[in-house]
Amino acid sequence: MTDFLTNTNNFFEVGGTLGNPNVLAIILVFTILSAIYILGETHTTLSRNLLFAYIFVAFAEIVLTRCRSALLGCMVIGFFLLKSNRTPINRTIKILLISVLALAGSCFMLFVYQKSESLTGRLLIWQASFIKILEKPFWGYGISSFQRVYPDAQRIFLETNPKPAYLQVADNPKWAYNDFIELWLEGGVFTALAFLMLLSSVLYCFKLRKRVIANRDKIAFLSVVVFFVLSVFNFAITAWPILLIFAISLAWCSSLCPEIIQLRFSRKLWPNLIFSVALLSGSVFVTATAFKNLVFQYQFNTAVSLPIDSQRTFYSRSANDYQSYAPFAFRYATFLFSDNKHSEAIMVLRHIYDYEPSYQTAFRLAETYLTMNDPINAKRYYEEAVNYLPNRIMPRYHLFMIALLDKNYARADSIKKQTINLDYKGDTTIINQIKQSLCKYNIISKSHEGLDVGRK
Repeated sequence: MTDFLTNTNNFFEVGGTLGNPNVLAIILVFTILSAIYILGETHTTLSRNLLFAYIFVAFAEIVLTRCRSALLGCMVIGFFLLKSNRTPINRTIKILLISVLALAGSCFMLFVYQKSESLTGRLLIWQASFIKILEKPFWGYGISSFQRVYPDAQRIFLETNPKPAYLQVADNPKWAYNDFIELWLEGGVFTALAFLMLLSSVLYCFKLRKRVIANRDKIAFLSVVVFFVLSVFNFAITAWPILLIFAISLAWCSSLCPEIIQLRFSRKLWPNLIFSVALLSGSVFVTATAFKNLVFQYQFNTAVSLPIDSQRTFYSRSANDYQSYAPFAFRYATFLFSDNKHSEAIMVLRHIYDYEPSYQTAFRLAETYLTMNDPINAKRYYEEAVNYLPNRIMPRYHLFMIALLDKNYARADSIKKQTINLDYKGDTTIINQIKQSLCKYNIISKSHEGLDVGRK
């Protein structure tokens, strides 16, 4: 937590190489669950005090990451502990639990207010994702396809819903921030239902016991509930460390296996069958996704670390295998362009654009065409980039300059006014410099036939 005092923007880096405050916060939620389990099994004063201290520190770190879904998970844990204990709770512990609940609730409401744009962004992601879900509701677009499919869905949604609030928060998210929506988009309705049935069948197994007796059973039940909450409002299943900790916690704390074995010989056979099918489907999906991502990342990271000449050799040999992987295509096109193989660079970028249309690919194509003195195609892809992410200023600035070169002063004036009046994402210094540069252009109407342009 000491990192927070000197570097407030990158506090979550104290968690190591996680690279995302949400991942750190959600992992801390499950470590709190593990600490609560150990707390129920130990009776020495020193051990209990150390565990209480850890829970306090972990909760403080969650607050500092400002992760709302993790705070919601903490509130679920607090309510469960207050209501599930049949024996009276120590007065001090009860007051502490109520205080933590009040603090978590207050922080949750504060962060919802402070991060209202984030909430709008997630609403945009969920609504846009359903456009693609409805196109392939049963089979989906394939494993790890969300990043490839979503930009086009967002473009279509923004064309029909050009609300300023949505235009300001449009982005290229890696996750849907809802595991059910993401699984539905990638694997179809059957994959989403399998994941839902997996969680539901686990909860049903606990319900068959009529009452939760052992401390490990309480924590296992609570882990499933918290995981369900995090899956609805975040990306619990798509962040591998979180999924791993959940699996270890469930296996360590619960006694599900004996229950399932008993169900196999009872009349209530269907919960066990649903659990088995859902577990198998989920395991296959997760394993395939993880393997594909690991292979791509390992190959690409290995290539980037090689000397320049070795990188050229690698990219030329692996072009057919990895040309549908955007980071590879961008890097490969850069080498082709530096070798004056402009046509081949365009072919690589066009291929990835057909497979994975996005702002980055459209902008890279436009830049390449502009360097090749082809303003017609450059204009086309700059316009595509604006359609994908209206809140980026660079494509609009280049469109303005192309309009000036074409002596289309009416269009240049229109682009100038739109560009100056909109809010953008990105480096504030660069955005302000571009806006100031645009303000220097004085486009004056000379006649009904056209506009003349001068510069102050």
